[in-house]
Formats: sequence, structure tokens, C-alpha cells
Amino acid sequence: MLLQSGGGRGKMMSYRTMVLIPDQQELTFSDLASKLQSRFVRMNDIDITLEGAHRLILHHGEWSLAVEWEAAPEVAVESADIARLFASEVADRAVIASCSTRITIAAQFDPTMRYFNDYVFVLEVLEAIPGLFLFDPEEGTIRKTA
Repeated sequence: MLLQSGGGRGKMMSYRTMVLIPDQQELTFSDLASKLQSRFVRMNDIDITLEGAHRLILHHGEWSLAVEWEAAPEVAVESADIARLFASEVADRAVIASCSTRITIAAQFDPTMRYFNDYVFVLEVLEAIPGLFLFDPEEGTIRKTA
């Protein structure tokens, strides 16, 4: 599911975010792929490839970042767990708990933060889509896109 970070976790600079998609949200994987391709089209040093039906890989030299669309049954179970454990004070807790689709972003280890901006650019694309919930599993924080 998540791209392993080559031994890096937490503060050691591997980047990970889960984006919970409410069931009423009309975003599709195709929409997401188009938005990401539009964002990176002018960046000659980044290649985006489709791997399988629902996984994009951004390559920047030898470094890569995976963007995976997930709609498996365990997503709903994990969304409920995230809501229970990390969103107890969030007004949209019930919406978070009912999400059955998510986007998982996971990048390779980046000890010098050379590729941090690439990760931020992906997050900016997602932050521009209203009504999504960005969950940082390392920090245990969740926030809604505007």
C-alpha cells in the first residue's frame, strides 16, 4: 500500500499523507491525474507515469513519490479509526468516519529535503479541491481543504 521510505520515518524526511475523500465528493482518479499532470507539465525534470489503474508515480531523478487512489473495504474501516483516534474534536468527524475512498501519498526517503517542494506541489493540488481531509499519520493531525 504505502511506498516504503528506505528506512526513513517521521522526522527523518520521508513524506506521507492520506487524503480522505467524502463519499459525496465527485473527484475521480482521472480528475486527480489531470490536475497533477497540469501542475507538473512545465517541470522538465519530473516525469509522471501511471502504474496500474489507480497509481501515479512522480519521478524526479532517482527519487519518486507515489499517489495512490484507494477504494478497498479496509479504507472505510481505517477512516472510522482515524475519526475516532484523531478527529474527536473535529466538527466533520462523522464525515471523516464514513470515507470509503482515499488518496495515499508516499515518497522515498529524502534526508536532505531536496525533493520537499515536489511533495508540497502535490499537496497544493489537493488543497485546492474543497471538502477533502488531509491526514498526516506521522503527526496525527487532520485538516479539511477549503
